[in-house]
Amino acid sequence: MPAPEVRIGDAAFIAGALATDFANEAHAPIVARQHFRIAIPGGSIADTCFPALAKLPLDWNELEFFWTDERAVPPEHEDSNYRAAKERWFDPAGVPPARTHRMIAERDLDESARSYIGMLIRWCGLPVKLDYALLGVGPDGHVASLFPGRPNAANEQAIVLVEHESPKPPAERLTLAMPVLANAGRVAIVAMGAAKAPVIAEALSQHDSSLPVARVLRRAARVLVLLDNEAATGVNSSR
Repeated sequence: MPAPEVRIGDAAFIAGALATDFANEAHAPIVARQHFRIAIPGGSIADTCFPALAKLPLDWNELEFFWTDERAVPPEHEDSNYRAAKERWFDPAGVPPARTHRMIAERDLDESARSYIGMLIRWCGLPVKLDYALLGVGPDGHVASLFPGRPNAANEQAIVLVEHESPKPPAERLTLAMPVLANAGRVAIVAMGAAKAPVIAEALSQHDSSLPVARVLRRAARVLVLLDNEAATGVNSSR
């Protein structure tokens, strides 16, 4: 696979660079009236990047939004990834509700996982092929809700997984599996803060790293990595 494109700057730079990349990737499908299918996270990316994405002059009727993962909470809960996107992106941009395909994680998780698998296959085919996957990174190197050392991180057969013992609360979650994330046409990874620096350096330099973020970097065909100066500490010397 080609080496990932790594760009470094402050939070404003990251938000702007992501918005530009997203708009460039979405342009051709939107012009062709083809649905542009994206999976989005929550966390700090919502605060830093979603407001800039919401300002893009796109035809939101041509985008289909999915989630990389969701916590087992109602959609109005403060921990909900759906709520973060709705408040910081969808409502300000006027994204039609029919274009947002929420992970319903407040009910039976196994049933919800099966339902989401069916939805992804209907919209994205089989194997599931997203156009764009936006990922954050945890200090432990997790992406979505695929955590190092947990069985789900190594599952190569699934599409959507249930996590019952997340090391980061809340413990119960739904998450896209690694093959779905790595198969996206474009993967954008955003990491901010000094706590992320060790795992970012490892992921970019150690080709045998088992960290989930490293596995995405190795497998995805086209990757953009956006780092702030703190998260990028050690990157130049380690590459």
